[in-house]
Amino acid sequence: MRISEGDTIEVLSNKVEQPNRRGVVQRTEDDGDGTVRLEVAWDDGHTSVFVPAAGNVVVTSTGG
Repeated sequence: MRISEGDTIEVLSNKVEQPNRRGVVQRTEDDGDGTVRLEVAWDDGHTSVFVPAAGNVVVTSTGG
């Protein structure tokens, strides 16, 4: 799956009591060895750098 700037993503929780997180990708960075870092503006108002793990991210809408 390709994630691009402007995409809305949902990160699936791995804990029963913790809700899924949603946000908009502000920036993507690929370090060349397959590791992708995403700068995400989360729905709760915070922004962070996130490294997706296999199977825990869903693109809910594309920004392009």
